[in-house]
Order: sequence, then structure tokens, then C-alpha cells
Amino acid sequence: MRRTLYLIFFLLLQCVVFSHARFNNTNYPKVCLVYSFSGWPSVSAQWAARYNLVLATTRNNLYGIPNLKAINPDSIVLNYILTEETYVPPNTNNLVIYENWRLTLAGTVLTADINATTTIIPVQNTTVFNYLPDGTVQVDLESMKVISVYTTYIVVQRAYSSVAVSHSNGARIAPHASFWPSTWMLNVGSYSPRDPVHNQTWQEYLVQAAISLAINSAADGIFYDNAFSSIATQQKGLIDVNADNIPDGGINNSWLLGEQYIMQATSTGLPANASYLMTNSAFFPYNTNGRFFESVNPSNSLYYGQIFNFYSSVYPPYPSVTLNNTPIMLLGFDTGGTGIADRDVMRFGLAMTLMADGYFAYDKGDVDHGWAWWFDEWDNGAGTSLVKNISNSATDTVLSVYPGTASKFNVGDWIYATEFDSNQEIMKISFIAGDNITVIRAQNGTSRQPHSIGDKIFTEDQIQAGLGWLGTPIENAQVISPVNTTNLAQNTFFNTSGGWMSGWSFNKDKANSSVSQDEGNSVFGGNSIRFDVNYGVNWDLSISQGNIHFVANQTYTLSVWARSNNYSVGNLGASWPGGSISHYYNSGGVPPYWAVLDFSFVVPVTTTSGSISLRPNTEGSTWFTNIKLTTGDPHIYMRRFTHGLAICNLMTTSYTVTVPDGYRRILGTQDPLLNNGTPVTAPLVVQPNSGVILVYDASLVTTTTTSTSPTTSTLTTSSTTTSSTSTPSSSTSTTTSTSTTTTSSSTTTTSTTGSSTTTSSSHTPSTTTSALNPSTTTSGTASTSSSSTSPTTSNTLPTTSSSTTVTPSTTSSSPTSQTTTTETTSSSSTTTSAITPSTTTSG
Repeated sequence: MRRTLYLIFFLLLQCVVFSHARFNNTNYPKVCLVYSFSGWPSVSAQWAARYNLVLATTRNNLYGIPNLKAINPDSIVLNYILTEETYVPPNTNNLVIYENWRLTLAGTVLTADINATTTIIPVQNTTVFNYLPDGTVQVDLESMKVISVYTTYIVVQRAYSSVAVSHSNGARIAPHASFWPSTWMLNVGSYSPRDPVHNQTWQEYLVQAAISLAINSAADGIFYDNAFSSIATQQKGLIDVNADNIPDGGINNSWLLGEQYIMQATSTGLPANASYLMTNSAFFPYNTNGRFFESVNPSNSLYYGQIFNFYSSVYPPYPSVTLNNTPIMLLGFDTGGTGIADRDVMRFGLAMTLMADGYFAYDKGDVDHGWAWWFDEWDNGAGTSLVKNISNSATDTVLSVYPGTASKFNVGDWIYATEFDSNQEIMKISFIAGDNITVIRAQNGTSRQPHSIGDKIFTEDQIQAGLGWLGTPIENAQVISPVNTTNLAQNTFFNTSGGWMSGWSFNKDKANSSVSQDEGNSVFGGNSIRFDVNYGVNWDLSISQGNIHFVANQTYTLSVWARSNNYSVGNLGASWPGGSISHYYNSGGVPPYWAVLDFSFVVPVTTTSGSISLRPNTEGSTWFTNIKLTTGDPHIYMRRFTHGLAICNLMTTSYTVTVPDGYRRILGTQDPLLNNGTPVTAPLVVQPNSGVILVYDASLVTTTTTSTSPTTSTLTTSSTTTSSTSTPSSSTSTTTSTSTTTTSSSTTTTSTTGSSTTTSSSHTPSTTTSALNPSTTTSGTASTSSSSTSPTTSNTLPTTSSSTTVTPSTTSSSPTSQTTTTETTSSSSTTTSAITPSTTTSG
């Protein structure tokens, strides 16, 4: 009865608050709520329903997830499960954990019998207790808390989250492995013991529990956290998976095989209505839909490029490697644990995410996920934001909002105030005076919450109008920096003519390993080089190519397509007389599918004695192919959507971009010096590691003939307007206008042609192929049926009849005669509206 009354109340609440909900999960940006959704109170379901992806805890699953799915059936909701650890009992999330599934470090043995009350434990070697991850040890099936360590014995608290029993002389005693506070790691892989009741290993039991949860939940699938591909370096390398008191780090690839079993068995057993499977820490192709890239922030900015490569390489135009051909990649940017939101970092992360079709999250970080911040970039400045803090006091009833925005509201409106941990508050407006809104607080079952400067305030209609505001992509991400396609490397596919290693040297030091030609095993159908390194040996091997001609102060980019069978750590390097540089790919390791690895560097000297090198840095098999050494840095991208565009600069230097006609800033209130709605009429200087999000506004288009492709300083655009005909080949007269900007210092890296025949007033965007894949050239055609070139609304890209060729390397980065607008990064946060102005101009 209580559940029935609750559901009736919840449905009535939806009628009041969500009567106009119109979620569209096909539009961008797509945002994710991480770990904070527990489903109670009901208002958290209302808030969480605005997210396209929700990683949900299992608490109150009976009510929470069904409520969320009732509001937004298209939101993807995944139940959270840990693969390699469990909370210390009794908090085990209803899982029955066999004690010997717990993973331990290398330990020692008892030197005498002990009974159930003994607290002074004699042991053979006390040095193994110098490192105690969580201060506990395990003897047989009993856990103990270590109080102090002496030369021949330790003092303990008995029966720590377990039952005290007697133990015999010679019994093994070892520290628990603990990756996270209040958790104990579990043994994944072939060395996991079987429980005496059901004869199951931990991974077999886990798969059974996950499938059962998926079947009995309203969620859309499972999210496996901490799906490590290796544990070799964890716990100071002291993990002992076979319990022989010798550190082994997982013994070869047994841990990886255990995780792969979990993914394969789970994906096979999931029901059709809950078939999504996602992981953290590593991506398992073909058996999962994608991966959560967690804790991306300035502290690991060195790996921005590789994170982007691995993130984007599962989306078109690359071959699908995901479960059911449905990729779900999540970029999780955060504050690094500070809790102080940096809107510049957030904007950069969002722009990076928008370069492919994934999901984006921004919160405090892995120490405390679930801070449900909301930003103007996510809803095109919907509603307004606070300019003064408001407490949770019953007498604090006046909201001071950004100047001039109170007029967006009316007396009687229900409004939402955002807050951390999905605890949004619903209020009802009773009076409006100037920029002050008087409200009745804590409405519809919510409680009074403190709210800070910059917190968003909006009605349901306002937020609904803003969700997915960018619309859909009209192209894949385009490289917009000049890159020379001349490859300075030789024999890059390891062909057999002249010897398959021609031009390369194999360097080997004390390695029980080998290299070989793998014919036909390449993402492009050519050959590749295969490294095989045996486990448990000292080794150092690489291949290198010398006699490279480097020019002083020139930027170079070394790229290679790679894959491995064990998420090996790849290393790319370059050297010259007196110096060298290398870049490690260790964000989860080189994946077991073809992905591009690259990095850019500047050589300080002119020499003909330069060299490049490739090496795998862990055991197993690794393949390299399609090696390229070119001049220039290709790590700035632009992607256009039906209602806006995004620019992402992954370079370590600023870059000047001429934005196409018809774009303006977001008109927002959280970051008003930047998001002020002004048209972008001058070239933008995009700062390193930053992003730009702009709105398309047809009223700003000044040219008579518009192009569906950006006419930037790095694009060559040819536009043809046809009169009274549907095909360019018709005998009807045509007018052709061509706009080209060139420079002699760069050549073409990729060519993408989109052709659109205009015969209708509706806009059908041309499809272009990503310049992320420099070997791809594709043309896309779209046709319609009227001669109109004007959009029907001011926020839709114009319909044109244009043929556009994107040639990123044929222009200079910035005309010197133009005024430039500098994208100035700021240190703004959610608690202050002060930022560095970003509209500074320079000649």
C-alpha cells in the first residue's frame, strides 16, 4: 500500500512539474551524472532525468530508476558495480563475499598456534607489515586490525568485520589489498579460489549478480567500475594473487583474462532491454559499449592528446569495435578534488567531448563524484543565475539574479535552483521587483538548500528549451591547423620489398623477446610490425629510424597506429644531437583495437642526424603500423552542429581561427564577460588546452551566398548558387563565387568534400569525414526541393547550394591585417562571477 501511494503521489507530481517535458537524447551536448543518483527523494529522479547518461548507485533502486525512466525514457541509466573490490563488511551491497576471494599482498606465516582471543600474534617475518594499505590482515577466513608491529610478533584487534576463531602454526597471514578507503580488493582471474558452497570464483559470482541486477532493475545495463587491465604496479607491486607469499603483480596476464571473462560473460547474459555495458579504467572492445575516462583535469594535461585519441577512435569514421556497434564513451573532467569549478577547464572538456559523439561530465572528482553542477554551455544560457549566496534559512526568500534577467519569469512560476548531489530545490515565485525574485521555498517535497553565486535558476520550460541546444552534428571534427602531409619517415608499413625492416633498426637489451612482420594485419590493410615480449623477464627493446632531417624551431608530429593484446604502454620518441623527447601512452594502455598514437614536439637544432623510435613498455604483443612524421601540429579541431559549433585546441600553443559567418557567443549569466551574446566578427586566438562553444544566428549572416562549411582562415571554400534547377549540370544559368586564402608554407593534409543541391527550404546538412583520420577522403551529398537559401529560424544553419572542400593546410593561421579576438582563460568558479575578460583585441 505504501508503495502504491508513493507512486500515485509521484505521478501527480510529474503532472504538476513535468507536464511539458520534451527530452531529446539525440541532440548535443550530451551530459552525464556520475554516481550521485540514488533515487531518493523523488526530486532527484526529476533532476537526473535531464542527463543523457546516468551512472546510478543501487540504493533505493525500487523507486529511483523507474521514476527517472518514467520522466525520460531515452536517458541511459546504468547500475554501478565494482569488479575488483567490495566494501568492508557489513556494507557489501547485498553481495555474499567468500572470505578467500579477498586479495592480499605477499605475507608470512604464524609461528605458533593461536586461539580465538589471542591478540599477540607470533609471525615469521614482520617486515611484510611495513606496508598495510588499510591497516588490516587476514589469517585463514578471519580479518584482524593491526595495532602495532614488533620484531617477532604483531598486536591486533581480533574479529575485524569477521568472526574470531583458532588458527594453527604455519597458517598464512597477509595484509589485505585495498585500492580505496573502506574497501578490500578481490581476486580477479585464474587464481581466484572457488567458494565451498557454490564452487564459484569471484568473477563467476559477480557476473551472475550483475545479470540478476540487470534483469530485475529498470536500468538499461551495467557500469563496471575499476575494471583494471593490470595490477602489476598497484599496492607497491606487492600483490600476491596465488597466495604463496611472493609478490607477483598478477602473474602474467591472469588479471586481464579475468576481467575479459567478466565482460564477455556479462555482455552475453544481459537481457535485451538492459544490454548496455560500460567500464572504467580500461575499455574492452566488442564486449562493452565504452569506457569512462575518469579524473581528467590539468594535473594530467600531458595526456590530453592520448585521452582524446582513445576516446574518439571508437566513433565514426573509425571501424566499430563496441558491443552492438553502439559506442558510449564518457569524458569525466573534474576539479582534481578541490571542489572549485573552473569554467575554462569545463569548457575545454566539453569542446573535446563534442569533437566525437560521446558524453561529458564535470564534478569535484573521484574523491566525491555527483556534484550536480549545471552550466550555461549545457543549455545555451537558459534561465538565469544567482549573484548572491542564499542560505537554507526559512527567512531567506529573496533570490538576487543576474541584472536584467528577472523579466524572464512570472509570478506563480515554479523554478528550480541547482545544488550539489542532485538535491535541487523547487521554489514558487510570489513577487518580482527589479532583479530580486521573492519565492516560497522548499516546494513539491524538496527541502531548503544553500545556493551559491553562479548557481542556475530556471523554469522547466526554460531548461527543456535549452537541453540539446547545439542540435545534431553536420560533420565529423575537422583539423583546422596547417599540417604538411609529406611523410619524413620511410617504410612505414614494413613492406617486403628491400627487406621488411628496411630503414629501421631493432634495438634489444637483455630481452627474451622478438619482432616480426605481420602481413596484412593493419588498420589500412598493409603490414605491421609485431613485438612479442615474454612475461617476467628484464627487457628493453625498440625500433628506430635515423638520418632524419630536422629543421631548427620547426614543429613535428610523430603518429602511429597501434594495438596490443594486453593494454601495453606504448612509447614514441625522437632524438637529435644533444637532445631527445619521448611520450608515453599509459591512460589505460594501448587498447586491443587499432587506435592512433601521436605527439607533437619542437626540435631546437637543424640536423640530418635526427631519429625517431617506437617501443612497447610492457609484456605481451604490440603492433605498430602506418607511421608518419610530418611538420606542423594537427591538434586543433572544429566541429559544426545545426545550431552552433565547437573548437578544441589540444596544442600547447595558442592558435588563431577565423570563425565562419553567422556565429555569436552564448548569452549566459554565469560567465558574462565571455558568454555575452556578442557576434564573433574577428579571428579568435584560441588559447592552449581550451575550448570555444558558439551559437549559430542566421540574422548575423552578412553574405548573399552562404556556405554550409566554415570559411575560416584554414579552409578553402567554393560556393555555387543555382537558379531554378535541382542539379548543377542543368542548362539553366549559374553564378559561381569562389573564396580562397592561401599560403606557400603549407600543403594539404586531408580533403573532405561535401556537396549540397538546394531544392527545398529545409536544411539537410552535408556529411563530411573526420580529418582525425588523415588517410580518409569522403564526399557527402544532400538534396532538397526549393530555391530558398534562408533558414526558417534564427538558430538554424542556412540552407545553401554549395560545394565545399576542406583543406586545413592551405592557409595561414591568421591574416595579419585583421583584428583578432583573444580567448582569454580565466580562473572563475561556481562561487564567483569574476573572470578575466575574454574580449581583448589585438592588431
